[in-house]
Amino acid sequence: RFFLLRVDVADCFNNIDHTLLLEVFRKTVKTAMDFSTMPFCPELLISELSSFLSCYIIKLGGQYFMQTKGIPQGACVSVDLANLYLARSDQSGPAKAYFWRSKRKAATHAGRLDATILRFHDDYLCIATSKERLLLVRNALFDGLHKFGLRSNASKETSNIEESDDPIAVDWLGLEITPNLDFLLPTVICGPRTFDRFSGYPLSWRDCLWRLSRYLRSYDYFPLVINQLGAAVNCSVAEVNARRLGQHTARLVIFYVWPCPERHACLASVRRVRRLAEILLYRLAALFDRHSLVLLSRDSLVQCLHQRRSEFRLLLRFLCDPSLILRSGKLPPSKTNLLQKFMDAPGNN
Repeated sequence: RFFLLRVDVADCFNNIDHTLLLEVFRKTVKTAMDFSTMPFCPELLISELSSFLSCYIIKLGGQYFMQTKGIPQGACVSVDLANLYLARSDQSGPAKAYFWRSKRKAATHAGRLDATILRFHDDYLCIATSKERLLLVRNALFDGLHKFGLRSNASKETSNIEESDDPIAVDWLGLEITPNLDFLLPTVICGPRTFDRFSGYPLSWRDCLWRLSRYLRSYDYFPLVINQLGAAVNCSVAEVNARRLGQHTARLVIFYVWPCPERHACLASVRRVRRLAEILLYRLAALFDRHSLVLLSRDSLVQCLHQRRSEFRLLLRFLCDPSLILRSGKLPPSKTNLLQKFMDAPGNN
C-alpha cells in the first residue's frame, strides 16, 4: 500500500511576494527568449508586470489602499503567475527531488523511487511507500513553501497515515485516491435539493438538455477513471466507479432539469423524455466496454432518480426499457449500436 497526503496552500494568491515573483518572472522571460520564434522586449514585459503589481488599488470602507503583497485573483494572468511562483518553489526547495517528472523512472540517488509529489495549481499530493518517508517529504515540502512566504492550510490536509480497518481514500482534484493508487469517482448523495445553480435565470427545456449533454461530453476525467490501468482486472474498483457514475449522472439530471419552468410539462412528454433518456444512456454506454458495468451504472442512475419517481416516472420507464428508444428508428447506427448494449447485456429484460 501507499501512504498519501493532500496539501493545500493557504491563501496562495494573497501571500505571493512581489520581489520574489519579479525575480522568478525575469528568469522565466530570459529562458523564453532562447526558445521563442517571435521577438519581444523582455524589459517591457518585466516593467508591465512591475506596474501591475505596484499599482493595484483596493477600496475598503471608503478608503483606498495599495496592495503591497499578493496578486489579484480576478486578473487573467494571476493563475499563470501563481503557477510560475509555485514552480520555482518546487524546483529550488528541499523537496525538488521528489517532484514527479514524466521522463524520470527512478530516483537518481537510489535504485527505486519510494516517494513523489504531484501538484496542480496550489493543490499538492504526496505519495510514499512508508509513513516515515511521507513525513520527510511533507517537511521538505513545507520548508520550500516557507522560503517563498507560503504555508499549508492545516484544515484542508487529509492523509491515510492513521491505521484503520477500512483503508482511507484521499480526495484530490475531485477524485478519491485509494492506498492502492486506484481512482474512484467522488461519492454523490442525491438528497433534497439545497441550491439552484441558475436561480433567477430560467432555462428552456432545450437549453437544459444542451447544457446537460455538453457537460457529460466534456467531463474529461470520466474516461481516465473508468479506463485506468488495472481496472479490467480489479472488478471492485470498476464496479464502485460504475455505481458512482450513475449517481453522478442522476445528480446532473436534477441539477440541470429543475430550473426549467417547463419541466412538469416536458417530463410528461414522451418525445422530450425519450430524448433525455437517449442522452443519458448513450453517454453511459460510451464509457463502458463491459456489459455488466453498463447495467450497473444505469441501475444506480435509476435508483437515485427513483427517490423522485413522482417527477421522473416516464423517464424511469425509458431508462429501464431502452427498447422504447430504439423503436423510434430515428437514431444513427453509431448510437443504435451503443444503446444495444443495454439490450444485449446478460440478465437484461
